[in-house]
Amino acid sequence: MNDDLYKSIGLQALSFIFSTPRTADRFLALTGMDIEAVKNAAKSEDAAFYLGILDFLMNFEPDLQAFCEACQIDGAEVQKSWEYFGGIENSQWVSNGHYT
Repeated sequence: MNDDLYKSIGLQALSFIFSTPRTADRFLALTGMDIEAVKNAAKSEDAAFYLGILDFLMNFEPDLQAFCEACQIDGAEVQKSWEYFGGIENSQWVSNGHYT
């Protein structure tokens, strides 16, 4: 994978998060951001922002699984993107979508 593909997964994740009020509201509450801050961060292509998006999904398995199914992305690819942007490097993701 390359930087553009990792960013693409991050942007797909952001789109998924804001596709329902439940996940959007939870994301905004947990990050302390408002919608304008999210828009500005998305335009900046800041690695920390991509990490925050992917952290949000990686830390709540039902949303992660729903994202992977909706976007037809393997959970291992999401983990690679998350690690690329600074996610926990020693975590291991197994094919059934659980940490070991």
